Amino acid sequence: MLSPARSRRSLLEVPSAAGGLDRPGFAVAQAVFASRARGSCTRFTSHSPYLTCAHKTTWDLNGTRQIVPLCRGGTCTQQGADQVIRTVRRELQARHLDPLAHTARTRCMGRCDDACTVVIMPDNVWYRNVTPALAQRIVAEHLVGGVPVRDQVSFLSGADGVTQMSGAQPGMSNRE
Repeated sequence: MLSPARSRRSLLEVPSAAGGLDRPGFAVAQAVFASRARGSCTRFTSHSPYLTCAHKTTWDLNGTRQIVPLCRGGTCTQQGADQVIRTVRRELQARHLDPLAHTARTRCMGRCDDACTVVIMPDNVWYRNVTPALAQRIVAEHLVGGVPVRDQVSFLSGADGVTQMSGAQPGMSNRE
């Protein structure tokens, strides 16, 4: 492990492409120190312009039945994605479903008008406008009960692939 002095310097100075040292900024370093204080990581790497945790997590997905991608893109984050993520994870833990449903924070999933977006796989059900209260319903009704919360579904998988449901915002075609 690095000494505190070396560790602090390495968090504030990162090698630049030109061979010198770049300073990523106090705000980034402050966020890293706060993360370290919470115990979420003890070692960081420098990838200019951002610092990231050096630990890589590889989950054992044996027995997992559902994957729950949770959008954490810019718009979803502004609409409360972090609270939605915490709620989904808390509800899964409370029901002892952690081994059966794996959550994954994603970057933008391309449905900003639907923020916050949550998807249930392999069912391929896309939820829109997810709030912490709706997240509780999704866990209880869909993940536990097996029945999608239809009034907030934007896309549903069917015989002809994914179909947009009524009430969902139309999107741009990616087939052009």
